[in-house]
Amino acid sequence: MFSERFLRSMAILLIAIVMAIAADGSAVAGPMPGDGDVEPDAVRELADLGDTLKAAVLSGAMSEEDAIKIWETMRRRLEPPATPKPARDETRGGTPKRDLVRLAAPEPEQVWLLLQPEFLGRDVTVLRDELMLDPDQTLILDVLLDDYREAFELASAPFRVALTRSRRATADRWITETLQRARIDGDVTALENTRSALEKLAEERGAKETPGKPERADAAPSRREQRHRAWSQRMLAVTVQLEGRLAALRARVDEQLAELDREDAVITGERVLKMARSLRAERARLGRELAELIAAITTAEQRGPANDRLALALARVRVERLLPLGRFGGESMNLWAALSESVQRHEANDDDPAVAAARRVLRERTLEIAGRLDHRAEATLDRELEGLAYVQWRDRAIAANGGAPGGVPARQTTAALTTYAAACRRELAASMMTRDALLDLLDGSIASIEAADSDAELAATYRDAALRRGFPTEMRRRWSERALTSANRLDDLDDETIEWLRGLSADIAQSLAALRADSIRRRLVRDPRLAREQVAVRFGGDERTIAWGSEHWFGINHQTLTEIDDRTEGELRAMLTAEQWSVLPARRRDAKISKEGRDKKGNARPTPKKSG
Repeated sequence: MFSERFLRSMAILLIAIVMAIAADGSAVAGPMPGDGDVEPDAVRELADLGDTLKAAVLSGAMSEEDAIKIWETMRRRLEPPATPKPARDETRGGTPKRDLVRLAAPEPEQVWLLLQPEFLGRDVTVLRDELMLDPDQTLILDVLLDDYREAFELASAPFRVALTRSRRATADRWITETLQRARIDGDVTALENTRSALEKLAEERGAKETPGKPERADAAPSRREQRHRAWSQRMLAVTVQLEGRLAALRARVDEQLAELDREDAVITGERVLKMARSLRAERARLGRELAELIAAITTAEQRGPANDRLALALARVRVERLLPLGRFGGESMNLWAALSESVQRHEANDDDPAVAAARRVLRERTLEIAGRLDHRAEATLDRELEGLAYVQWRDRAIAANGGAPGGVPARQTTAALTTYAAACRRELAASMMTRDALLDLLDGSIASIEAADSDAELAATYRDAALRRGFPTEMRRRWSERALTSANRLDDLDDETIEWLRGLSADIAQSLAALRADSIRRRLVRDPRLAREQVAVRFGGDERTIAWGSEHWFGINHQTLTEIDDRTEGELRAMLTAEQWSVLPARRRDAKISKEGRDKKGNARPTPKKSG
């Protein structure tokens, strides 16, 4: 029978032809989502594969988990690569689920930072401003960065190809073994299993759609029911052909493996690991050579005494590149950008004593923060190489056990993962050091502003801008704040209402500030603990179960924050007229609000007091 996880996972993976069936028991005719980007033959092949896997699960020949993995693997090959999404604005509100994803234990096969260059084309702006380059020097620097990018792409290309082919070969071997394990106990038994599963699915679907309502014997089947019956008949027909379908899929995967072997020597885990180590050394060498070339095109005055200005400029480049890669709350906090934003909002300038003091503190500690980020990056590279070393061991263990991935004893696998788990923990420790250094620098720069300026407004604005970058989920604006801001801008308010709004706004702001401070404080403790727990459970042999609560999915203090929005809404409804309420921002409501109480965008329809 299908679990909720299976249905959700298959639906997300764009197999609408089959997955809509799993979600509500109906067959959906027509194109799949994203069909405009997939070749028609691929669409048909995906639909056929989906039918085969669905029938295999229904008949009991294959587990849900194995079917999902096979589908994901084949889908990625048949569909073109997705268009990269633009970079997300770090100042906008995050989500609790995104925060949790960043804390997940990385898989041993996951290699990302090793394939990223140390310099990017956009770095020309930072280097030009820090070193005060003239137009000719800037043009030469632009050419040097282009040459560096081409050299790095050339150096990393063989490893990229080898890594891709190694992963594909590993996946194909796993699919072959999984298909070999699939057991069909005769056509009759398979059909009986499928019929039983379909009947249970229909019963669950009917109970969900019409709870407590008896069916009319003379009622004509709905279009949805007709589609479900048609799909059921197709699943039964596929079940009859299931053995041949699985054999055809196995033959195709075997052919792909043979093709990989014919193209070149087998890409083993040992070979991939050796190439990764060479690329790491080459990556470092190219970075050093570019730094030397940058020094060569600058004057002694631009480089500064003992090349300190050059070192500071290169450190700023690393800070801008590595800061966004943080996993913990506060680890990606760009204090330099936060200060610039605060200065603009206050229409101040660099001659302002408070601004100059803050910039001086940030400048003096730029090298320290860059060093922390370098340490974290090296820990990440160590973890990626340890992961590839485990893949090498796994390939040897599989070969020693007759080529079956499932034949390696779990005890041996857990022991082999010990070194990788230790590398993961060292990476987390480096992340904590980076985060703590940034928080300490935030406190120091705020103190410098307060010492140079008796007006605390700039310091408060800077702190808010910094925390919004480091803790976007906790610092995002609540509906109560947006609603009160809009309400205070209304033109037709009497003096009593204006005074009441001011008092409510101050009260809500004080409550939210206290909750945000508490949420940040609790997240500083939660993030490292949760990340370590996931490493221990995933790779350390820890068999405990991580307790996921509502605060993991909806955010720390979510319930209390919602109650503040509820209170604000209730008081605004009571004090404002219908016309005044109508101009306030709509509130996104919880699922408990009935469909009839929503507008076309899903917002709750306001029911304020009548005017007059």
